[in-house]
Amino acid sequence: MTRLWRLLMMAAALILTAGSAIGAAQTVMVRNAPPAGAVEVLLNDAVVATGTAGPDGMVTLDLKMPEPGEMDANVYVDVCEKTRRVLVVDRNKRPPAPPAGCDRREVLGLFLVKRINTLVVDVATLQPSMLLIKGPYTPPKPVVEGEEAATTRRPSPTGLSLFAGTGFNKFRDAFSIACGNAPGCSGKDGGLGYSFGGTFWFTRWLAAEGGYLKPRKTTVKGGDTFTFDTTFDVDVFPVMAKVGIPAGPFRPYGFAGAAYHQSLLNTSETIDTATQLFTQRTHGWGPIFGGGAEGWITSKVAIYGELSFTKVKGKAEDGGEGLVDDRLRFVGFGVRIRLSR
Repeated sequence: MTRLWRLLMMAAALILTAGSAIGAAQTVMVRNAPPAGAVEVLLNDAVVATGTAGPDGMVTLDLKMPEPGEMDANVYVDVCEKTRRVLVVDRNKRPPAPPAGCDRREVLGLFLVKRINTLVVDVATLQPSMLLIKGPYTPPKPVVEGEEAATTRRPSPTGLSLFAGTGFNKFRDAFSIACGNAPGCSGKDGGLGYSFGGTFWFTRWLAAEGGYLKPRKTTVKGGDTFTFDTTFDVDVFPVMAKVGIPAGPFRPYGFAGAAYHQSLLNTSETIDTATQLFTQRTHGWGPIFGGGAEGWITSKVAIYGELSFTKVKGKAEDGGEGLVDDRLRFVGFGVRIRLSR
């Protein structure tokens, strides 16, 4: 029996709580009234609530609907010199005449007003407007002039963009293989290269990219009783998928795919007065992966930076035993131009 009473008391408490929540939602919120001006709410022809607008021109007043707790209503606003009056009038009744010196304006539409509704009436313009909200309403934070640009973040774009850039490259083994154990070996092990291509973002986080990467030639020379001069020249054509993490106009990303290469290895060797020229061409596919980030300065222009690792591996085109098996590191930066609208 005691347990039954406890259940009944809990149910009564829930009913009272729900009833108070519904009652709390029966409000009229008036926005953009004259600061410190009087505001009245009328239900049919009776004044049911009065208040004073705050410095922000806002005031919230109670509106208690009679039984059955809802009605089809027309809503009017009386604009007086020092007062604003909001009238909620049953559709089957005529509104009372406006006070002398007041201008009556109708909110367009017929509204089903219930006890759970909040009526948000904006009286700022010549034609007043109203939001009929189910439950309580929290108005948005007003935007201070000059802050809108700082709070509005431009999203990373989708669609097609073209890019061009430059960067520093280095092969892992090309220089050391060309030198071997020859004395006095010198040259350039990588340097400044360039790249260009196109990227298509299907969504803000998924894209496909194809392009061209031109590393700087590796040049090597050396020898004592003989001399040699070697150049290693490579063209790389990457095709890859990108996955980004958009954060407004800034988008870091990672990528992976495959890269097709073509290489030309030339070695000129001189012993006494005799010179021999050795040439090897290779081609083949290898994996490419890396990551980077782009920042969109405008909706059409971005700058980017990225790091990639490419496996340069292939067999000799003449069917000989020659091959290349190296890895290219490229640190690049450049500009993207968006073509899609």
